[in-house]
Amino acid sequence: MINPLISIRESLIGGVPQQSVNARELHAFLQSKQEFTHWIKGRIKQYAFAQDIDFCVIDNFINDASAFGGKRKHTDYHLTLDMAKELSMVERNAKGRQARRYFIDCERIAKAASESHTTRDDTFQVSQEEQATAACLRHGTDIETHLTQAVDHLSGALHNLTEALQQAQGRKREHLSHLVHRLNPTNLQPSTASPPSSPPPSCYTPEPENALSESMQEKLAAWLHGRSRCTLYEVCLEVFGIPPEDLNRAGQTRLGCMLKALGWVSQRETVAPNQRVKVYRPVEG
Repeated sequence: MINPLISIRESLIGGVPQQSVNARELHAFLQSKQEFTHWIKGRIKQYAFAQDIDFCVIDNFINDASAFGGKRKHTDYHLTLDMAKELSMVERNAKGRQARRYFIDCERIAKAASESHTTRDDTFQVSQEEQATAACLRHGTDIETHLTQAVDHLSGALHNLTEALQQAQGRKREHLSHLVHRLNPTNLQPSTASPPSSPPPSCYTPEPENALSESMQEKLAAWLHGRSRCTLYEVCLEVFGIPPEDLNRAGQTRLGCMLKALGWVSQRETVAPNQRVKVYRPVEG
C-alpha cells in the first residue's frame, strides 16, 4: 500500500470509466509557478492532448459574492493517468519525478487488483460451470431412471394387453369353431325312413333333432325379410358373424340348403366383365 500523494478517482472520459487525476491537485503538487489556467491550457496545446481522450472538462459554479450574479464559473480538468505522468515528467523537477513514479505505482496496483479480480471471476465461473455440469449429470441420471421405470411400466402393460388379446382370440376361435361345426352337414345324419314317393328335393332336409336350432332359423328368416337378393358371404358374416374364409365348403353347402329351404334359389349374376358371382333370390309366385 502506497501513501496517497494525489487523489485518484474514477471519471468518465470519452464515455469510458477511467482512473483520473484532478489537474488542479496535480498543479499544486508540482508547485508550478504558472497560474493554473495558463498552465493547463498551455500544456494541452503544447503537447497536443485531446479532450475526451486524454482528459475531460467539468464546469462547476461556486458561490462568489464578488462575481456577477453571485456565481463564478470554476472549470476542472480530469486527466488520465497517462496524461498526468507526461505532465509530471515535463516539469523536470523532483516533484515531477515523484508524481510520475506515484502514478506508475497506482497503475501497477490497479492492474494487479484487476487481474486478481479476473482470476476470482474465472475461478467462480469454473466453479459455476462444474456445478452446472454436475447438476446436468444428476438431472440426466434422474431422467434415465424415470425412462427406465416408464419402459418397465409400458412393457408390463404390453404383456397384459398381449395376454388379453390372445385370450379374446382364443374365445373367438372357439365360438367360430362351434358355429362351423353346427353348420357342417357331416354332423347331420339323414333320416332312416323310406323315401317319399315324390321326387326328392335337390337338398337334403335333416331330421328335426339334427336341424339347426330354431333361434338360428328365426335369425336367418328375420334377416332375409324384405330382401330381394343375398350372397353366402353376407349370410355368413352378417347373420352368424363368421368370416367367410373360416367357412369350409361343407358349411357353404349347408347355408345354401338353409336358403333353399326358406324358398330362395341360387343364380349366377354378372357383376363385371368376365366376372360372375353366385347370388340367392326368393322364388317368385
